[in-house]
Amino acid sequence: MSNKLFKSKQTIKVIWFFLIFFCVLSFFLLPKLDEIHFAVESIFCFYGLFGFFAFIFIVLVAKHLIRPIVERKEDYYD
Repeated sequence: MSNKLFKSKQTIKVIWFFLIFFCVLSFFLLPKLDEIHFAVESIFCFYGLFGFFAFIFIVLVAKHLIRPIVERKEDYYD
């Protein structure tokens, strides 16, 4: 059933519309609703930027520091 639902181009357009609408809505309204505890939180889109750069940091740490530790050689299981 779910395959038929997401094959319709109209359904996909409606889903994209609501996704973009709520992202834009939260982008502009949430900074006005939150209480500011620290000065850095008053920067526009602080939490979005912080999350983005934290994600990049985690990916880079995993790629360059953790991967060499847990990685096995190609012929490890042979």
